[in-house]
Amino acid sequence: MQAGPVGSSRLAPLLEAVSMPSEPYSAPHTIRTIRLPSLAPRLPTLPSLMSTLAAQSG
Repeated sequence: MQAGPVGSSRLAPLLEAVSMPSEPYSAPHTIRTIRLPSLAPRLPTLPSLMSTLAAQSG
């Protein structure tokens, strides 16, 4: 995984997927996705961050 422009290009499809929620469960994740751009510099830590969020959401 590369840090830099590649990170923002990977966020684009993710944001598109959230803008069209296909299931009710995706609604709470919209708020977290909006905050993703601020997390861009820390992309390598995203897997651990996501597992933490998953644990919190139960």
